[in-house]
Amino acid sequence: MSFFIKERVMKNIYTIILMLLIAGCGGSSEEAAPETEAAVSQSIKAPDFTLPDLNGTSFSLADYSGKPVLVVFWATWCPHCKDEIPVLRDVHEKYKGTDFTILSVSVDNKPDKLKEFAKENGIEYSVLFDEGTVIAKSYGVVGIPANYVIDPDGNGYYYGQNIEDAMKKVDSYLNN
Repeated sequence: MSFFIKERVMKNIYTIILMLLIAGCGGSSEEAAPETEAAVSQSIKAPDFTLPDLNGTSFSLADYSGKPVLVVFWATWCPHCKDEIPVLRDVHEKYKGTDFTILSVSVDNKPDKLKEFAKENGIEYSVLFDEGTVIAKSYGVVGIPANYVIDPDGNGYYYGQNIEDAMKKVDSYLNN
């Protein structure tokens, strides 16, 4: 195959890929999702982590193997994160005693303020402290709140800012 034919084939392949990407961004007539929302390939293992909670107890993602997990990256100073707290409290209450868990990972700078904030806001689900945002960076978080649904096999399944969409994914695991 000559160089020119190979080049033309490659251009056609790139054009097809670009067209598929554009078509995939279409969506419904409702408001478009933020650019950060995306289904994540189920073949991508979610990065394991171990972080302390507000009492210094270590939590590892590996401890929840075989169970769906919602990892929520957030901060006390984030107004949208604060808006999610009532929803997360309701979700925590609804699924208490099931195989599902919420691991909220704070990217705050001050753990003392975080503990006070959690108490004031009635947060009973796990609040973990990500000092230096090391774990958030390993998950590719670019804005908060960021909800990351992990399937029972430990694979990333959904990443986005919309808690309702994330919960639809969680519900699909729990109701099967």
